Amino acid sequence: MDRIENIGYGEDLPYDVIRLTEFLRDGVPEVGFIESTLGGLSGRRCLELCSGTGRLAVRLAEGGGDVWAIDGSRTMMRFMRKRIDALKSPLGDRLHVTRGDICLVPYPPQMDIVILADGALGYLLDACSMESVLRKCSHSLKREGVLLAHLFNPQVRRRRDRADQGVWTCSVYGDNSGLAVVQRRRTTAEAGGILKTEYWETFIADGVTVRETSRVMRYRLPKSEEVLERAQHFGFRLTATYGGFDMSPVGEGLDTILVMKRDP
Repeated sequence: MDRIENIGYGEDLPYDVIRLTEFLRDGVPEVGFIESTLGGLSGRRCLELCSGTGRLAVRLAEGGGDVWAIDGSRTMMRFMRKRIDALKSPLGDRLHVTRGDICLVPYPPQMDIVILADGALGYLLDACSMESVLRKCSHSLKREGVLLAHLFNPQVRRRRDRADQGVWTCSVYGDNSGLAVVQRRRTTAEAGGILKTEYWETFIADGVTVRETSRVMRYRLPKSEEVLERAQHFGFRLTATYGGFDMSPVGEGLDTILVMKRDP
């Protein structure tokens, strides 16, 4: 099977994607979850794939972990660098950042945990890409190392994105550089369960349009059964399933957190 490229993810990202990653979940509930799962962070080797703006990777490094972060987006890398530069205490060599395609770049070895947070598996649009990443995760982890996968809830995500309606929605944001961002977006369903979102964004300063951008992003909503079936081929076994990083039970409308271990 050929790999489907997710065109646009390596370029500048739509403003609401950045805003969601950067601002709305900055409390980082995953840190406590990961610390509890590993029995502490100090000296633990952690790899985060699709690390975004670094909100989780930086917190893990601050907590004493040795952290590797990989992301394919130039925009996300810029935000991560700003976050690191703003820290009061330097992280030293506890955080290693790489920009690259998670299907292609090498992963560091002997990891205690590999993290696929914020629905990262959804950016892998086909079985070929998912199996490539799961194979690399298995090779990267120590024996009995942990693979953590966060999956968005398909019903909630489809309803939020109005995939069946294909209507344009409009949002207005204010970014931290003083610009107003007017965004129009429309999500439609494509073959293979892929959601395609078209974005048109206008950046305005003092009533004058500074620039306009358009782009397309694609996302898939894999089910936990699919992820587990493919993960088992690479020596993973399920140890726990939760409905959130507060370790709540899985319920209707909740995301799914899969905790797997590599076989010894």
